[in-house]
Amino acid sequence: MMQGYLFDQMCYVHPDTVGVSLSTSPLGLAAYFLEIFAAGTDISNRKSKDGCLYEFPGGLDWLITNLMIYLVTRSTIPTCRFIHRSRNIRLQNITVPTGIAFYPKNPFPIAGGLPRSFISSRYKNVIRYTRMESGGSFPSIEQPRRLQT
Repeated sequence: MMQGYLFDQMCYVHPDTVGVSLSTSPLGLAAYFLEIFAAGTDISNRKSKDGCLYEFPGGLDWLITNLMIYLVTRSTIPTCRFIHRSRNIRLQNITVPTGIAFYPKNPFPIAGGLPRSFISSRYKNVIRYTRMESGGSFPSIEQPRRLQT
């Protein structure tokens, strides 16, 4: 199973190639969604024989809805271009009130997974820092009710 950041790396180098590939193949886009969500919800899924692709947290309706949004609106190429263009954005001195949630099964380095001293050097007004009991990169799909509290 490929690692989730590989797609981002491909978008950095060849955003239109990746975008066209995904936009012209509904099956390819579905496979990408399943892989990225399986790997992003629990890092241990990468060690599983089938990658836990059959345990998609959002359910089949969620998957089909999102596939259709990407395909009908032709959003795959603009998404890849956005990833390509945003790679050099550096956040500095964020002063708006900020809440950060750390999800222990998130395999990707995000703000919540960084040391608190680093977070406070960038985010100047952290009003809430929560270490969640479970979850990965997609809390709105995995635990929507927990995210609301």
